[in-house]
Amino acid sequence: MRALTLKCRIIYDTEIRKIEFEPYSPKTVRSLQMICDDTIDYHLKYADRSRLESLLAAGRKHADEIIIVKNGLVTDTSYSNLIFMACDRIYTPAKPLLRGVMTTRLLLDGRIMPADLSPADILPGNRYGITHALPVNAMLPPGTIPPIDTAHILPL
Repeated sequence: MRALTLKCRIIYDTEIRKIEFEPYSPKTVRSLQMICDDTIDYHLKYADRSRLESLLAAGRKHADEIIIVKNGLVTDTSYSNLIFMACDRIYTPAKPLLRGVMTTRLLLDGRIMPADLSPADILPGNRYGITHALPVNAMLPPGTIPPIDTAHILPL
């Protein structure tokens, strides 16, 4: 029998306001759409995700999930950090919107390296030799879902 995975959400300001538990199952992501937003600020994890949701709604017309590009650099998806696999290295954006715990752990362990990645750097035939993208977060360690081939990343 497969164990149920739960996600815990703690809503707080100056004190804890609410603790919620809900079943968690990974999203199926087979394609990514790059979308530009140079003014988005998500350096803290906010309960109000309306900006991220509106970007996702715009990008979902063409793909399962979005890649947010800010100031010419690849950052995150609407719900995760990203890692990019090349034949000899694994990269992560050096300037994510919000550095998550899984990405921090992978960086500290030396399993991934930060890089300033432009949109062209994650498309087929890029200079880094990146072939696949993988969303990661605390609930989504590498190996949880299949990697996404760069052929399924749609440009801006």
